[in-house]
Amino acid sequence: MKSSTIDQDKSKSEKRVKTERSGPIRVLVFPTCSEPGLEIVRGLIDQPGLEVVGGSSLPPTRDPSSLILRDHTTLPWLGTGEFQDALTNLLRDRSIHVVFPATDNLIAALSRTDLGDVVLVAPRPEVAEICMSKWKTYERLQAVVPVPQVYRGDHDVEFPAYAKPAAEAGMRGHMQVDDPEDLSIARTRDLIITEFLPGEEYEVNCLSDLQGRLLYANIRRLGRRVAGHVLDSQSVEDEHVTRYVEAIAAELGIEGPWFAQFKRNREDHPVLIEVNARIGGGSGLNRFCGVNLPLLAVKLFTGQSIPEPVLRRQAEVTRSLQFYVNTGPIGRVVWVLRSLNRSDGKVNPRAMACLFDLRNRGVSQLLLHPSGVDVRRLLKKEEIPVVFDEFVPYRVEGQGGCVEALSGLCGNGSGRDVFVTDGIDPSPQEILEHLPGVVVATPDTLEILGSEPMA
Repeated sequence: MKSSTIDQDKSKSEKRVKTERSGPIRVLVFPTCSEPGLEIVRGLIDQPGLEVVGGSSLPPTRDPSSLILRDHTTLPWLGTGEFQDALTNLLRDRSIHVVFPATDNLIAALSRTDLGDVVLVAPRPEVAEICMSKWKTYERLQAVVPVPQVYRGDHDVEFPAYAKPAAEAGMRGHMQVDDPEDLSIARTRDLIITEFLPGEEYEVNCLSDLQGRLLYANIRRLGRRVAGHVLDSQSVEDEHVTRYVEAIAAELGIEGPWFAQFKRNREDHPVLIEVNARIGGGSGLNRFCGVNLPLLAVKLFTGQSIPEPVLRRQAEVTRSLQFYVNTGPIGRVVWVLRSLNRSDGKVNPRAMACLFDLRNRGVSQLLLHPSGVDVRRLLKKEEIPVVFDEFVPYRVEGQGGCVEALSGLCGNGSGRDVFVTDGIDPSPQEILEHLPGVVVATPDTLEILGSEPMA
């Protein structure tokens, strides 16, 4: 179990520094199928001196990190009898040095688990327990910062009110309570009924050292929210929120990464909603502010020095869904010349990235081009890298010449060939009709080509 004493923390830090000198630090991020897990992976991947192992209890086909990490594993669900033994075996077999949990319940469970010499990026068990429960959070902090009024009796409720689970993060199970009928439903679901907070919402991403001293706090104003996911956010300054976060840090002494959420009440004053002792799913904004919270957390817990104070710049971000496509093994990619350019005639930067990624993976690449075109001269003029193993000319465009040439290359329908077309000539439908065994990618579906998994 991770010690809360300074001497024991120092001893573990010295042990981890010795491990770093003898080789890279191997970090298990679990579960990686969640937004917080993916953010931790994004922060740690491709960092010198680190190797990332990802895992979840979902099948790999439902975990995007299985497509971007070389080392990915599946563990039983937390709470099952097999979980602890499977985790112990994984830590031993993969030579894991650091475990970086991504969910509240896992943090609470592992904070009370003996992991031997493995370092856990998590606070003390009592802090994890407080942050798991909104009841305990409000009770502990009500004399320190403003917390929502909680309606314990139905006769006290002022409509509209708000209802949420006591131990769920995010927006799962939340509902607005507009009338007695809604109130009855919320009580049946055993939800906490609080005052309605109509104003702007903020998330403050924080990092504290192993003694609970606040090192960094960045206030994000949250914008559009879809299905519980915040799509727009920007870093802002607010003296009240800053003072409240400092007070929370002093009262709880949370070690490592954590975040607090606030919402303005009817009087336009920020009120605490919840505190979470982990990385937030939308905390990637901090990386664009110049602060990589997952990386700093690993350095802290492995005894490495980090800058003090942790400085940042302002940033504003907009998020959207991203697709990860599991195409399976690719034996060869055939590009048609026009697919290397955008519709405006300029070189397509996304296609260029794919060229280099495929080269890094050792995937053979061919280029189909109209006969009579000096393709090498054209590539040189456009400064397109010559990564192609073969140049294949075809006869007049628009008359089936490209399909004919492609048939000569991929006629056996092995299922491991991918053809990249501009989507017009030939169209995906033409390829599907004549060469059903060939996977077709277009400028809007280059994710089909995948990417090289990273350590």
